[in-house]
Amino acid sequence: MIISKVTSLQTFGRAFVILSKHNLGEHIANNIIAPFNKNLLKLTQQPNDSFVFDKYKDDVDFWALAAGSGSSFKPFTKELTNITNIPINKVSLPIKTDDDNHIHLLDWAMAMAAPFAKDNKIEYIIAEKPSGSFGDIVAYNKKMMAAGAEVKNTIVCCGDNVFDVKPRELDKFMLETIRNPKKVMGLVGVEKTPKETANRFMIFSLMPNRETKKDDIISLNGFIELPNLKTANKNILPNGNCVCNTGMFVIKKEAMKALMDEIAINPDVIKKNDREPYDFKLACEWVKNKYGADACDVKVVNTKEWNALGQLPELYSFYNKVKQGYFLSEFGKYGEMIKNSISKRFNYNEKTKCGEWLLSDRYNSLDEIPAEVKIATPEYIYSFNNAGTFVKIF
Repeated sequence: MIISKVTSLQTFGRAFVILSKHNLGEHIANNIIAPFNKNLLKLTQQPNDSFVFDKYKDDVDFWALAAGSGSSFKPFTKELTNITNIPINKVSLPIKTDDDNHIHLLDWAMAMAAPFAKDNKIEYIIAEKPSGSFGDIVAYNKKMMAAGAEVKNTIVCCGDNVFDVKPRELDKFMLETIRNPKKVMGLVGVEKTPKETANRFMIFSLMPNRETKKDDIISLNGFIELPNLKTANKNILPNGNCVCNTGMFVIKKEAMKALMDEIAINPDVIKKNDREPYDFKLACEWVKNKYGADACDVKVVNTKEWNALGQLPELYSFYNKVKQGYFLSEFGKYGEMIKNSISKRFNYNEKTKCGEWLLSDRYNSLDEIPAEVKIATPEYIYSFNNAGTFVKIF
């Protein structure tokens, strides 16, 4: 069963977030998506968006995946929940902004989805149970096809991936794929060394692209899941780097319709296991096998332009980069406020490997709290080590 805010065929062709009933779905819908629609969506829809996207957004479904449990963050988010009395998971981690709103990791994915939102609204779907990385998208398309609606161009972005590229660069790559009659799928990869890649990331097997002269666009040959170092070294670019999957891609509507038709005939065609009957990697492989490598492009971004926030050290690194002005291009003018707010309320101590968080509203910044208050009133700054373990109250 899926709980959905989508109520009619007219809403087909929108920006969606997939949530989980068992992982703060209702809380995120009410306390993160609703405020984003009210306060941030218009600010993230930049002036040139309408010129680029209006012609196509009615024919696009943009999906931000935010239903994961974030298991490695559990000690950290559990402690934060106890401290703040606010339910918190990885994508819902709140940092107060200068205008009295809060910024969350999920806001980065929703900012990327903003050009495709209709009626100034990000929709959401709350899944009752896990069905694989592609399962809720398949279920939604089944429902809409049964009601007589057409399958749309499908863009997917994992909710814990963040990018520091030119404004709308990846969204525009998706549109370029949609507009190109020779293409049916486009994926986003990131350069990592074989050592960084081995046993950590899914990588792309790539081949020379005969359709473009762009150095950052390469044809997809296949996927290799969590390669060992030897395998990673065999699948490198001329510069010696692997290209890791970021979980962002587009499947054009004709390919998506063909995949849905195949699933209707063979329900297990993209089944990973009993818990994940609809897997995105298998879906992408099916598309590539049907239409060929030349019809499937991978756009490669630099390792400095991407963070996968799967571990707490990566979260600390990400916020430190935001303090320097990175990862904010999708937020327009609001990006400066986010930078200032995180600079004031978060600090990473390289020596102790602890992240310090200002959680009280009594003070506006870490620097504003007098030393004597830190000693006498231990209720403002909380410190966590890289394993997510609560260390001390200042």
